Amino acid sequence: MNWSLKRKLILGYFILGLVISIFSSLNIYFSTKDNFLENFKKHKLSILNVTSKIIDGDIHKKFNSKRAVKTPEFNLYFKKLRSIYISEKELHYFYTINYNKIDNEFYYVIDPVVRPNDIIWIESEFFSLEAFLDENNELIIDYNSLKHTRDFEFNTTSGNKINVQFLKENNQRGIFINGKKVFEVSILSKEVLVENIKLSRQVEFINTKVPIEDKKIDTRVSISFKSEVGSGTGVSYIENKELINTLRLVINEKDTSQKILSDFKKSSYGDFLIGYAPILDSEKEIIGFVIVEINSKDILDFQKRTILNSIFLSVVTFVITLFIGYFFAKYFTNPLEILINAVSDISIGNLKPIKKINSNDEFGKLSENFNSMIDNLKISYEVQFNLIEEISQINEGLEKKVEIRTKQILDQNIEIEKQIELAKKIQLSLLPEETSNIKQANISFSYIPMMSVGGDLFDFILKEDKYLYLFICDVSGHGVPAAFLATMVKMTLGDCYEKLLDPKECLEKIKKSLIGKLSGHFITASICKIDIETKTMKFANAGHLPIFRVKKNSEVESISAKGKLITEVFPLSCEEKTYQLNTGDKIILYTDGITEAKNKNKDLFGEEQFISILKTYYNLSSKKLTEQVFENLVLYTENKNANFDDDITLLIAEIN
Repeated sequence: MNWSLKRKLILGYFILGLVISIFSSLNIYFSTKDNFLENFKKHKLSILNVTSKIIDGDIHKKFNSKRAVKTPEFNLYFKKLRSIYISEKELHYFYTINYNKIDNEFYYVIDPVVRPNDIIWIESEFFSLEAFLDENNELIIDYNSLKHTRDFEFNTTSGNKINVQFLKENNQRGIFINGKKVFEVSILSKEVLVENIKLSRQVEFINTKVPIEDKKIDTRVSISFKSEVGSGTGVSYIENKELINTLRLVINEKDTSQKILSDFKKSSYGDFLIGYAPILDSEKEIIGFVIVEINSKDILDFQKRTILNSIFLSVVTFVITLFIGYFFAKYFTNPLEILINAVSDISIGNLKPIKKINSNDEFGKLSENFNSMIDNLKISYEVQFNLIEEISQINEGLEKKVEIRTKQILDQNIEIEKQIELAKKIQLSLLPEETSNIKQANISFSYIPMMSVGGDLFDFILKEDKYLYLFICDVSGHGVPAAFLATMVKMTLGDCYEKLLDPKECLEKIKKSLIGKLSGHFITASICKIDIETKTMKFANAGHLPIFRVKKNSEVESISAKGKLITEVFPLSCEEKTYQLNTGDKIILYTDGITEAKNKNKDLFGEEQFISILKTYYNLSSKKLTEQVFENLVLYTENKNANFDDDITLLIAEIN
């Protein structure tokens, strides 16, 4: 079959549009399907991580009754958690709980959700409901993020069926669960009655029984009043056994990691994506948890909307492509058909001029030139030659402009590289170079930035032949911004050394010097001040990793002090501890680029492996020990070129 050019163009645009539409739709679908939930979980884990770190466990475990709501500490944490809750729209429930070792039970502490209505809670280990009267005095039951105003059914966490019926009589509203009246509320007085007992600020909850098949389960009916803060503080935490047992297991195993429970778990309030983060006290004991619950329906609806939008976009793209294809096919082929017929006439000696093409583009000009050629072929050749010459000149001009612009871009790149190299030299100039002039200690270090410049900083100095300072910090992020903040920290350290400030005073001075300059970054830091004569070490920490003390008998001691990271959002809170050192002790300071280095299986190098290396090579000099750590790190990551995913910094000082 001989196809015309018009048909070929239309078919080509049709196939191109179809391929682009299908590919775009599939790409959006699979990227949404595979990556959305995982990225969503990572984001919520970061929220859990930040929230658990800003809570002081020693203070939090004191919030065990409603009296705690009136304390300044409670109000401070409430405001911080509420700020996080407001900024994260997907969080359905967001709260903290405490663990009581004596009765092995959990208790509500902080719920940052300030609700606009009086809320009636119906809670049991099998199911939980949230009820309130709206502005029209309509009773609303919230279960699984769905608001019900009519009778409905659902299955409990153990598979039992729950039937909820609404009571609507005159001025009374309420619900029956499996035929048992659970509560009723007057729309006039707003009084809530449970088994003829009124819920109030004095009597905030009443225990009752609800039938489920052949047994009756314990159910708590409680009330929280609108616009009141922390009304549930000190009240026992009721949830399904699976979640409770999971939290108890975490405490027993002393697992301090933040986790999102895989898939969607059936909580007593419905199908939720549940995450938790342990809250630690100063003894590193788990005293409670931060818990977030995101309803599965919200996430699945978002995924469906994304997929439908991608399909709609693909269909629109296909239709537009097809329309454009048809338009261009017609636009290009119609004038060509006229010209082809004219050429056929010329081939048989018919010099009849063609009908002028009414267009201002090349086709219109071509028709005019064609008619001119018929009148005078020689003149037509000259016109064509001039046109080719003009096009050549335009091309030469364009090539020259491209050449000039390319050179400008190359010159700009060279200038940028020079500036980065200068920044690298400036940063390296701030790092210590000589260690031999300190006789009281053998000092060795290793510093490998991820980029040309990095956010890690270390320093050491001996003042008045007596006080040895050791410092290390890690600025969040990489590159020039992080290096700039590290440089500001270095400038502040010089003043600290001259005034012989103690570690805690140094961290406070650094924090004060960076006010208004962090721009969303945060800094972790550790600093030691060692009195060489008495071998007494003072130590303070601002959210950084613990340091290690390697003794002459190969014992490795982890040294830490309570302290929050340096940020503009939260006040600096750190403590200073004092340790007695011995001759031959090695003090190890490092950044998380070492412990968080990964091999090809994405397994972390880890603290345990780091400590094992220190124990194995404890009797080596500081320099040899530094080399051994780096060689083991390269061997583990199979990274022969030392191109790590984070800045690597290690500082070792052996006391003479």
